Amino acid sequence: MSEKRKRSAVWESFHFSPKKSHVICNLCDAKIVYGRSTSSMNKHLIGVHKRESGNTGKEQKQTQNKDLEAASTSSNSQARITDCFKRRTIFPQSRQVKITNLITNVVSENALPLHFTESASFKKLMNYLEPDYRVPCYETIVQNLKRDEKEIKDMVIAELKEATHVSLTTDAWTSNSNASYLALTASYLTTQWAIRSPVLDTIFLEERHTGDYLASEIKSSILNWHIYEKIVAIVHDNGSNIRHVASLRNDQWVDVPCAAHTLQLCVNAATGLNTADSTNPVAKCIHALAD
Repeated sequence: MSEKRKRSAVWESFHFSPKKSHVICNLCDAKIVYGRSTSSMNKHLIGVHKRESGNTGKEQKQTQNKDLEAASTSSNSQARITDCFKRRTIFPQSRQVKITNLITNVVSENALPLHFTESASFKKLMNYLEPDYRVPCYETIVQNLKRDEKEIKDMVIAELKEATHVSLTTDAWTSNSNASYLALTASYLTTQWAIRSPVLDTIFLEERHTGDYLASEIKSSILNWHIYEKIVAIVHDNGSNIRHVASLRNDQWVDVPCAAHTLQLCVNAATGLNTADSTNPVAKCIHALAD
């Protein structure tokens, strides 16, 4: 066949075999019987090379270039104002609840202040980690703690039931609002030899802090937790009122004054810090600096 008769665009993708009985694809070297028609060549381009009928390599290249130019123009074009008001993806409620529960556990297990989540630094951290998360307020943390209270209390009761020996630590303290409290902490080993020290009670003291009153409140808490017969020691400071708890002890209790408080009293006595008119030179220096 003369070159003049090669008018179809498919000939840009094929050439004749030496004997001109077949045509050979320029793209894959496939050999196709030539029957004086380009239909078989078109079918080959469409079926094998996914081209439209008559779409040559040159034409396909031009089409690809146009697509690239269109994509480039689209990427460089300014965003439409409506795109700025598209609704953000809704933060899953299940994830919101899960994160809040984990934060509640952090507050509970580390005895953090209930207002911890309302601090600016914590909110900044959560905004960086999870921008769509709504940081819980003080009231939410309190509600979650109340919800978890029964579960945690049941766990402590079960552990105390299995424990054979329990020691107590107690101390009174005053809040910034001048409210007085008495804390009672238990220490024991679980059956898996894990050390536990849960706070059993934080008792609001409504009366004068007499020895009888403090002993009565501590005894009530001990009986509520059903651990009276398991107590082997109770640690407290050297205040005359709190030492009255010794009257509660059974035969196996050991009354243990706080070592740190005892040491402080020794230092105070040695330096005369407890006496305002002491002639001790060390006490005079300390009082002078304090003034």
